[in-house]
Parts: sequence; structure tokens; C-alpha cells
Amino acid sequence: MDNGRRSLEEIEKIALGRRSLAISPQEERAVAKAHAFLCEAIDQRRRIYGVTTGYGPLATTNVDPRQSALLQQNLVYHLCSGVGEPLSHQHVRAMMVARLTSLVQGHSGANPVLIGRLQAWLEVDMVPEVPAQGTVGASGDLTPLAHLARALSGEGRVSLRGGRWVPAAMPITN
Repeated sequence: MDNGRRSLEEIEKIALGRRSLAISPQEERAVAKAHAFLCEAIDQRRRIYGVTTGYGPLATTNVDPRQSALLQQNLVYHLCSGVGEPLSHQHVRAMMVARLTSLVQGHSGANPVLIGRLQAWLEVDMVPEVPAQGTVGASGDLTPLAHLARALSGEGRVSLRGGRWVPAAMPITN
């Protein structure tokens, strides 16, 4: 790892299951610090786009902190608009590694529990079902990431080691 970033070669090795993804103590501290900062900002009712406010034209609308989780959940549902055959197992793993690499930089405020869950899923080779078609936004990653978020929340479907698709809320044994 170079300066807290993973190279494309490292991402590929992890996506193909040839290497594990290790999170450094520095990355763990950065995640914890950013998450604490975000939680404090929410408690202080600071205006944070899409967290304590609505989206787009509703960006000036304040959202009660008690409704913040529902706002996030509804955004995921809104963005889960993909269709078609699922992306390959390796492509979804690569997406997961890239997202995890971004989150551990400590700029998003992500919950350390999420970081641990993503890392654990990669370790046991569990991936969500992510449709290959359909996206929202200029970057092209919102729909695939929404399907990942939905699965991490216990909805949608997942596959362990390329096996059959099962509900994400169902414990996988074998």
C-alpha cells in the first residue's frame, strides 16, 4: 500500500481472491475519527447535505436527526434501480475493494462497523447481487453501490464463494 492507497494491481489481487485486504491501524483511526466527527455534527444539528438536509431541491429542508437513518435507507431504495444479469463475482469484489479503500481514507464518516462488515465479506468471499445495467448520476457508481448498501443492510441477495443467491438476511452455512 502506498500512502494509504491501494494500487490497481492490489485491488485486482484482492478481487480475484489472491490476497486479503488488511486495514492499517492508521486507517482504523482515520475512520473512527471521521465517524465521531460526523456523529457530533449530527448531534449539533449542523447542516450536512443529505444527512441533516434533503437532496437536490430539498437541500434547504432540515431533516430531524432521528429521521436521518430513514433518509439514508430511502436513498438506497431510490438508487436500487439496476436491471439485467448480475455483474461477475470478481467485478463485485473489485467494486467492494475500491469502495472500502475509499472509505478507510477517513473522509466519509463511515461507521467502523460498516468497514468491518465489508472486510469480513471480502474475507469469506461473500458478494451482493449487483445488476449489470442501469445507473443514476454522472459517475455511474450510485446504482451498483446502492445494491451493495442494501445487501449490507440485510436486504437483497448475496452469494458465498460464487454459490447460489440467497437472501442477504439469511445466514449462509457451508
